[in-house]
Amino acid sequence: VFKDVVGGNGGFYFRVLTTTSSNTATLGTPVRCNDTAGNSVGNNAKNWQMSYNSTTGAILIAYILLSGGGAGLQAKMCTVSGTTITQGTAVQINSNQPDTLASCHISSQNALLCVFKRADNSPPWFYSVIKEPSSGTTVLAGATNEVPNGSWTGAYHTVAFDPVKNIVIAAAMYTND
Repeated sequence: VFKDVVGGNGGFYFRVLTTTSSNTATLGTPVRCNDTAGNSVGNNAKNWQMSYNSTTGAILIAYILLSGGGAGLQAKMCTVSGTTITQGTAVQINSNQPDTLASCHISSQNALLCVFKRADNSPPWFYSVIKEPSSGTTVLAGATNEVPNGSWTGAYHTVAFDPVKNIVIAAAMYTND
């Protein structure tokens, strides 16, 4: 994912970069990222999260869309063939405007776990699981749930997945003090 600040087109794009053992690179054609209404996300997105599934070749992407079609937490899936990237349809995961976003790939589920904090801290912490579809490129979005015991305020959170123990590990800074 990159933001076009030089080419004059604005907005965010997906692009494949391939390298060879001789240190040469090939750039694929840029593809503009679209929101749920099919419009360019323009400069209205932040906190991009991506995971690549080496088994299926899918790239799961989540981001916060500040305005436009389906503003809030959005997700989509991309596929790559050679230097061509194809994006699936964007799906709105949650319309509440998240302040921050962290994610981890859950390999046993072919999914991206998103943990996000609402700006108004009421309640602050939520999570949602975004899964690869069995066919097509439109992600499957699980329900958005409040993180248990999440009534405390905090910031700077992160999550990780342990594939050996099949558990998610999360941490956040407690800011009530």
